[in-house]
Amino acid sequence: MAVDGSENSDKALDFALDIAEKFNSAVMILNVSESLTIGAVPEEAVAYSGGNAVSFGKDLRRIHDEILGRSVARESS
Repeated sequence: MAVDGSENSDKALDFALDIAEKFNSAVMILNVSESLTIGAVPEEAVAYSGGNAVSFGKDLRRIHDEILGRSVARESS
């Protein structure tokens, strides 16, 4: 089940978890992000991260980790 942190993604995950429980099966949860290349990072995003592309990459990774963590927590509840 791909998750992106949106309300619709959360609803789809809840539905997938209900089906998995009904059929005694597992759900694999994933969140995908593109690898960063310096030329592909918008200047506004880098500026938001203090003007450092490495910081921007770390911020982006943290956001994706949080989305995945919240989704996995939904599975456990």
